[in-house]
Formats: sequence, C-alpha cells, structure tokens
Amino acid sequence: MLDVILLSFMWAGLALAWNIAGGYAGLISLGHAAFFGIGAYTSSILTAKAGVTPWIGMWVGAVAAAVIGAILTLICARLRGPFFILSTLAAAEVGALPGERKV
Repeated sequence: MLDVILLSFMWAGLALAWNIAGGYAGLISLGHAAFFGIGAYTSSILTAKAGVTPWIGMWVGAVAAAVIGAILTLICARLRGPFFILSTLAAAEVGALPGERKV
C-alpha cells in the first residue's frame, strides 16, 4: 500500500510539472523525464553509496534536478515552437545515455 501511495505522489508531481510548463506557460517540454531521472538517480546514489538517509537524498536530488533545469532554461529560454521542443528532447536524450558505467 505504501508503494502505491508513493508512486501516486511521484507521478502526480510529474504531472504537475507538465501542467505548469504546458498549461500555464504554453511550452511543450519533452525534457521532464530527464529531470525526474536526475533527481531519482541522485537520491538513490546518495542512499546506496554515501549512506545518506533517503529523506535527505530526496531533497538533494530535487536541488540537483532544479539546478540542471535552471541551466537548461538559460540555454533554451529564447527558443520558441518546435525549436524549444527539440532542444528539450535533446536534453532528455543526453541525460539517458545508453549502458551503465561502473564506478
């Protein structure tokens, strides 16, 4: 039951982010999955490798995703229409590198 509740809140947060960008700002962004992944990976790596509690890792992951999002915003802020859509898609593809690195 706890898993269902947590997944519901995660997907609701992702839908809310899409609603803000697409609904209020009128920008179609395909890069939301990259930010979602950056936050999740940051939290997971901090929990597994550094021994940080998941609650602190969750906030650090959110800050990491926000920083990457702000950097992408500085780069893509002036683009409109299909150019903005393609730039966010490219950012999502760069964030989803194939394979897995062994650290």
